[in-house]
Amino acid sequence: MKKNKAIIRLHTECIESTEKGVLVKPKTITVTELTRVVIEGIGLSFNKVYMTSKALKHCYDKRDPMEYDFVIQHLKEVVRFPEMILENQPSQRGKFCFVKTIKKVTVMVSLEEVEEGDIKGNFVVTAYRIKKPINYFRDYRILWSWEDGNPPS
Repeated sequence: MKKNKAIIRLHTECIESTEKGVLVKPKTITVTELTRVVIEGIGLSFNKVYMTSKALKHCYDKRDPMEYDFVIQHLKEVVRFPEMILENQPSQRGKFCFVKTIKKVTVMVSLEEVEEGDIKGNFVVTAYRIKKPINYFRDYRILWSWEDGNPPS
């Protein structure tokens, strides 16, 4: 899977070398399009996935540099071909958690569906590595799993 050059470019243009907590130039990029099976599996209205410079800055400020680099290099792959999709906790932003293990590292990307005026699509809220997935996901509800391509019963 090709790395998302658009995310790397967004990082270079808006995020690189910024101090923690500073505002960044607003910019939105297209990350990828969801597969039909994922859209139908969890009942989404839109196939495009976007990321804003604000969301990327949030990841940059909150993550260890090595973790951040790994996550942004694989974010497109996690969203495009997740192993499972979970319903996010009610207290968290983003309704859906796309999860995939790559090179023995579990990555979670939180997405929210937005439909406000001209803005329509799925937006990345945050993305990070899960250190202990077995414990972390025990309180999440599985909405969809790649194993059978269908929502769990």
